Amino acid sequence: MDNVTSSNRVRKYIEEIFPKLETLSSVCGGAVALAHFGYLDGKRATTHPIGRYEEIQEKYGGRKIKLVKEPVVRDGKIITSGGVFKGVDLALQIVSEDLGEEIAKLVVEEIRYFGQGKF
Repeated sequence: MDNVTSSNRVRKYIEEIFPKLETLSSVCGGAVALAHFGYLDGKRATTHPIGRYEEIQEKYGGRKIKLVKEPVVRDGKIITSGGVFKGVDLALQIVSEDLGEEIAKLVVEEIRYFGQGKF
């Protein structure tokens, strides 16, 4: 993750687009970058349960980031997921929020997704 967190280009890009976004999403270890850049300060979030929780706690524990072991967590305009496969749950959550739960359920049926998240 150091290549992302040490990149001024990535930092500047997120700083530029964040005010314009309705939602900033992070899948798996992307939460480390969001923590590094300060976007998770004082927020609830999730990340991959193996290694990433510890990494965020060790490096950014003083920022009052509330890490929870849930598939998907939304806090304000930031939504995080606990792993690559939980990224599907994250996408379905966004579909549900934007288009409604019935549409999200239709997507679940269409893609034959049988995850452990809300849908």
